[in-house]
Amino acid sequence: MTIVVSWEDPNPERREENRVDGTGRHYIVQYGLYQTDHHEKLRVNGRNAKLVNLLPGREYEVAVKVIDGNGRESPWSIRDIVLTPQDQKAEISRYDWICGFEKDLCGMKTIGDTRWERIKGHLKANAGHYVMSINPSLSPSSHSSHLITPTFHMQKSHSLCVRFSIQMKEKEDNDAIFSVFLEDERTFRKEELIKIETEKMEKEKWIDFRLNLKGLRPAFKLVYELKWKHSAPMTSLDSLVLSSGVCGDKAGLRLPPYTTSNLKESTKCSLSGEMGLLGIW
Repeated sequence: MTIVVSWEDPNPERREENRVDGTGRHYIVQYGLYQTDHHEKLRVNGRNAKLVNLLPGREYEVAVKVIDGNGRESPWSIRDIVLTPQDQKAEISRYDWICGFEKDLCGMKTIGDTRWERIKGHLKANAGHYVMSINPSLSPSSHSSHLITPTFHMQKSHSLCVRFSIQMKEKEDNDAIFSVFLEDERTFRKEELIKIETEKMEKEKWIDFRLNLKGLRPAFKLVYELKWKHSAPMTSLDSLVLSSGVCGDKAGLRLPPYTTSNLKESTKCSLSGEMGLLGIW
């Protein structure tokens, strides 16, 4: 993706306040993904620059400095945060995947004798009308069930956020383990992201989980696993999300037993600095 950023010099009619001679001046633009250490630099002669090979729907940090014909440099401007537009033509699973089960199973499949079912009206959904629920009556002798996502290709994402909501129905025998794994598509190696003892969870209430993961991973799937000793607890899932970037709060992989939060929408952040306002178009 390509965007163009522009800026204004402060008080361009007053050379003494610019501190840099306007004759033969040029600009250095520094940019990179927000909250990462890798940045690119670009030299331009005018007060705008074309930034190429960017990811859609991501926040980039941009700063500008001016250099005059004698090589004197101004300080860097205050860094501005710009949000690149979403790429409507790109596959949504490459950068963000959201499944509320309202239309279908979102390409997910269920494995095990006790299967996950897409249902409506069984209980109030976390969002919308449909959820995925375990039906223990279909196979009372089994002891596990798995819900598996499609394959994700997010090798360029430096960080990832996994979100989901789970609800446990009140039951005398609720001794089960709910886990989420990341499974490598090529090697089938599984990495456990979180392990939840369901008997410690508050019942009859949706609990939201957010897991911050390191990115730059090869193709993978997410596996939602429920295991139990005697009979399957009545369990429901809703609002499954995988997105590029960090989660909206500090709840993460090693902050259990669990954390709850409302799902927040991303907002565009705009700052101004010594070089004036940055624009994006």
